[in-house]
Amino acid sequence: MIYFLFASLIVLSWITYQFKKDIFHPACLICFSFCFSVFCAILNVEGWGIDLSIITVELILVGISSFVLSSIFIKNRREKTVKISEIYISKNIAIIFLFMQTIFLGLFILWMKNYLGGFTNIFNSSIMMEFRFDRSFNQMIEYPWYISQGIKFSKAFVYVMTFIYINNSIVNKENKEKIKGRSLIRLSILMYFIQTIMTGGRSELILYAIYAISLYFYMHNHHTKKNGTRIGKNLLKIIILLAFTLYLFSVSRALVGRSSEDDTISYISKYFGGSIQLFDAYIKNPLPKSQIFGKEIFYGINKFLNQIGVIDANYTLHLEFRNPNGVGLGNVYTAFRRMYQDFGFIGLIILNSIHGIIMGFWYKRIYSSPKVKFSLSLILYFMALHTVVLMPFSDFFFSTFISINYVNIIIYVVIIIFVFKKYNLKIR
Repeated sequence: MIYFLFASLIVLSWITYQFKKDIFHPACLICFSFCFSVFCAILNVEGWGIDLSIITVELILVGISSFVLSSIFIKNRREKTVKISEIYISKNIAIIFLFMQTIFLGLFILWMKNYLGGFTNIFNSSIMMEFRFDRSFNQMIEYPWYISQGIKFSKAFVYVMTFIYINNSIVNKENKEKIKGRSLIRLSILMYFIQTIMTGGRSELILYAIYAISLYFYMHNHHTKKNGTRIGKNLLKIIILLAFTLYLFSVSRALVGRSSEDDTISYISKYFGGSIQLFDAYIKNPLPKSQIFGKEIFYGINKFLNQIGVIDANYTLHLEFRNPNGVGLGNVYTAFRRMYQDFGFIGLIILNSIHGIIMGFWYKRIYSSPKVKFSLSLILYFMALHTVVLMPFSDFFFSTFISINYVNIIIYVVIIIFVFKKYNLKIR
């Protein structure tokens, strides 16, 4: 059945692409992403003993189709395109924000040093593994509020700076001018990388890569007056960029306490293909329904309601670990597991349709605009694009993107954009 699923996804991807002619359209992204995930699973058919049930294949195809059909027919038309122009910001303001990011990182390192009992323990894989499990899965560790806010500010700042850097790089390159602000953005990204590794995870690096790559192609195509990213040499560039990102993702596993000894290909295929096998294992051996409304899919909302005392539901976002056929594949089950567990077959269709409609109309608004605007809406759209790309891995839209935590990040983005616009002096 997995080969039938893969063939069906290839056909669905081709049809979707013929409709939209843009690799980065949400409908195309979900198809291509699931193709990659299923391909990773196929590489391990014998080792994992994969034998997908008909129900598993049906749910995956129905979930994808619900998203595609709700977004693919939303038309976007761009009458004319205005080339992007350089964004002028105050170098002094940027340095102040960068200094704040440095201070927050320094405080984070100091806190980690004290908590782990020494600076060198930050680089100890076994200690970092224990830290990651205690904080993320067992919820025994809470960051102080200033550390939590510093992590969110850093993410907001690096995303805004990346937007400005990509925009100005394209303009400066065409005008054969020196790219300004390169050292600032590189330093900011480096600190963000260090911060992410120290939190005990690397998923944020994947999210950032999706944001930066998709944003670059959007801006480049807009500037060159191309309507969408077509399959061709652009696809080769994307594959190279993603391959490099995945390679870094693999080699950095020891830094966050991942003890896997698999080679790069095996590790990547297990990480991004295991969710297909785990979803099948869940379908064959499901859990009883919870009395908490939307326990899995609406985790972010329920967490907030629990904090303010509306409901009594203190639980973790993470799902149970499973070992189908004796193979430990982790605890990610595609985005469809949470939807199906909480609301069944109809809920899976409705939630995917809602997600597809939101992303489809958002895409229309962004891609129909004749100008690239330095705005919250544009930055937030590309920040949200990972919720589509990573659907074969897990749900990120309803469970995490729609949450107070993300509202907090958005507030920082708004503040940074406002300050930059208010003091719009040219970088010198």
